[in-house]
Amino acid sequence: MAWSPLGSRACRHDFFVRGQRYSILPALWLDGILHLDVQEYSHTSVDFNHFISALLDNMNPFPQKNSVIVIDNANTHKSVLLHEMIEQRCAFSALKAWIRRNRDYVNAELTGEVDCDPYEMLWHAVFIAVTPDKAQGWFSNSGYM
Repeated sequence: MAWSPLGSRACRHDFFVRGQRYSILPALWLDGILHLDVQEYSHTSVDFNHFISALLDNMNPFPQKNSVIVIDNANTHKSVLLHEMIEQRCAFSALKAWIRRNRDYVNAELTGEVDCDPYEMLWHAVFIAVTPDKAQGWFSNSGYM
């Protein structure tokens, strides 16, 4: 607590003892913390990429809840790998959604029967789920276009 005469600025002097440092990366959403990382050293781009990779496991496809990541302009947030990882996850989430919607077809193709072709099913899934419109949207939202 500090005090000062009326009309002048209060000034407080504290003694700072440097001890163990911790870096905290929280991912917040409207209901609290979605993902958290705490470590005893400063975060690097590699650390941040690992954090985002783990966070993406808790994210949903847009426009569902937990589908938007907002980050500031820190240098550790600017890696090319980070942007690629997020863009790939967008396409992968579309593919997973298609597989869920077509569960019976997918399960039938994965039975191992002679006439089953899981590779053809997966190729079909990729080209149906990742449409040019979706790809355009992902790239335009990423800031590359």
